[in-house]
This record gives sequence, structure tokens and C-alpha cells, in this order.
Amino acid sequence: MSDISIAMATFNGARFIDKQLQSLAAQTYLPAQLVIADDGSQDETLAKVAEFRASAPFSISIHQNRTRLGYRSNFMAAADRCTSPLIAFCDQDDVWRPDKLQRVRSAFNHPEVMLVQHNARVVNAFGEYHADLMPPDSPPAIRLAMTGSPWEFPLGFTMAFRSVLLAFSPLQSRSIDPYHDGEILAHDQWIAFLAWVFGSHVYLPDLLADYRIHDTNTFGLKTRPRSNLLRFLHLAIEDRSQIYGRLALAATANASILDHIKSQADASAYLRRRAADAVGAWTDLAELYRIRRRVYSTPQLFQRLSALGRLISAGAYGASTRWSFGTKSLIRDILLGCLGGPCITQMSFPLSDRDSSLRALASRQMRDGRSAISRDMAPAPHVRSLDPLSLCNPRRLEPSRPDIL
Repeated sequence: MSDISIAMATFNGARFIDKQLQSLAAQTYLPAQLVIADDGSQDETLAKVAEFRASAPFSISIHQNRTRLGYRSNFMAAADRCTSPLIAFCDQDDVWRPDKLQRVRSAFNHPEVMLVQHNARVVNAFGEYHADLMPPDSPPAIRLAMTGSPWEFPLGFTMAFRSVLLAFSPLQSRSIDPYHDGEILAHDQWIAFLAWVFGSHVYLPDLLADYRIHDTNTFGLKTRPRSNLLRFLHLAIEDRSQIYGRLALAATANASILDHIKSQADASAYLRRRAADAVGAWTDLAELYRIRRRVYSTPQLFQRLSALGRLISAGAYGASTRWSFGTKSLIRDILLGCLGGPCITQMSFPLSDRDSSLRALASRQMRDGRSAISRDMAPAPHVRSLDPLSLCNPRRLEPSRPDIL
């Protein structure tokens, strides 16, 4: 009997959903169930699903939301209704390869594995190949718990995970998306965050799905009209104090969530122990970002130098630190922070991504008179430099972005 469920979120997906449903029925390892959460479709999406359900080789449950949830909560609404030990997220407009579930299922060959991710083909609206989603040199085959960059996460349609992680779904509302002001972590960000704390992450390089990019994607890869040189210059002189403040907020929220889990009586001793181990790491990371923000934002040179000295003393740029900013970041912080930070801030040079949302968050921090918040009260397989240029995650938004860390 199958032990994997599919969680699909739908919204006005009639244009492409037929091919996706057909690809699910063609799986060599069929799912135990398909759970669909519809977010108020006004087209033929539900009619197409109902027609498919009449002859589907697996159980299909359809749930219509009374009010719009948005894709972040809608995917989790579908996942929370799944009953299998393993769950795979599913977009409404992609196409799965016949052996996707079989390959993904076989990778859960150890209880330590919490999440499995695969590669995919990026295609256009007509299914024509554009590129591979992930470059050949990344990520590693196995990523152990609490290794690698804490901000990286796979796209939801490429992942499957253990349903034990859903026990913490109520805590998702306390999270902060470091990419969008005022938003909680999206379904894939949230599950990846938990999986990365509680176990290992397996990557399959196989191209197991066609990831369709079209004009009505709820979320998709971005194209950049500017040249790589202009983008490089833009990133080089943007006001980073706002970016570091935002990352400090997100890291603090993660620490608060894990602090709650470590005291959650109904969680297993194993999960509570893992959460306790991770609280300190995220707390330390938040503090490093608060200090780094001052390298760019404080008005006096001696204050900026003092903040930089604190980072160096804490090992923030060294290889021995769990989440090192890296030596390139040290040079950047000296030149653009200590020496040029106030000038860049005064010029109000626009941020490279999420301009308005980042400014709104920075303004809120200044108004509240604090650098971080805790919503509930009262810190490798491959080593990446933890520079906030990765705020715009190359895995999620723009795989072609040049690495300038």
C-alpha cells in the first residue's frame, strides 16, 4: 500500500491542470491520495478535477476554502488534510515524470531523512524546454541537519517530506518571511526550515518534473531586464542596513518558534532535543545580523568600526563559525559599511529586491525602537557565504543570478 500523499493547491488552474492530473495518474508508484485545496477558483478547475476523480486510480479529496487563503496557507491547508507518512507538494500547472514518486519515495531510506528534493526542467507555457532548474554543481546529495545556508530552501513542487513536521503547523503564523514584509513563511520555506532542523535533506539530480513558467503563475522565476553588470553594481552599493535588519527579525522569529517546540509536551524527545540545539544557533545569528546592521547604519565611524570589531571577535567571518559570512563579506563590510555606509544610506539608493517592503520593515524597527522582535513572548554538505545578497534566494527566484559573494 502506498505511503505517500499529494497536496495540491488550486486557483483558476483550468488551463493546465488536465496535464498535471494525467501525469499523477501515470506514476509508477501511485499515491495513497490526492488532497486538493481550492482557493476560490472561478474557472473550470473544479469541474476538471471532478471529471478526473471519476476514473482516478487513487483517492481524491477536494476542499473548497470559504475565504481566500493565498498560496502560502492554501498549500498547508492541503498538506494538513493528508493522512500518509510522506507528503509531496504539487503545483496545478506542472507535469510530473512517471517515476517521480517512486524515485522520491526510495530516497526516504533512513528515519533521519526529513525532506527529499529533486531537480526539474523549466519549460514555457507550451512545454518547451528552457533550462534545468538547478545547476549541475549544486546542491550536495545529502545535507545534514543544521548545515549549509539557513536561508536556502527548495521550491515546493520539488519536495516531499515526513508528515511529522505538520505537528508544528500552528506555529507557522509566528514566522517571518525574509523576502516579503508582513508575510509568514511560505509552505516550502516553512517545511524546509523545520526539516533542516530536525533531520537531513536528500537531493536527487534527476529531472523529475516540468516546471511551467507562464503569464499567470502565482509565483515563478523572475527575469531581469538589466544586464549582469548593472545588477552587480546595483547590489554592490545598495543600502544593506535594511537587509540585515530584516534578516535579524526573521532569525529571531525562528529562534522563538524553536524555543516553543523544545518545551512542547506532545513533541517527541528527539524533536525537542533538536529544537533546543537549534535555538542558540538562530539566536546567535540574529545577534550577528543586528551588529552587522550597525556597521552600515550608525553615524559615527568609531561606532561602525566597533561593530565590525565585535563581528570579527565573534568569528563571524571565519571558517570555524557555523554560519560564516565569509572573508569577501569582511572586505565588503569594511569598504561599503565602515567607510561608505552613511553615504549610501543618505543617497537612499534603491534596494535590489523588495524595495518597499524592506523599507517598511526598517521603518517599523526604528519606530518600535528595537532591532528584533519575538512573536511569542515575553544558528556542511556545501558551504555558502552567508552574505545577505542571498536574501533574494538564487534557488527560488533567479537561478541565473551571478555569484558575487
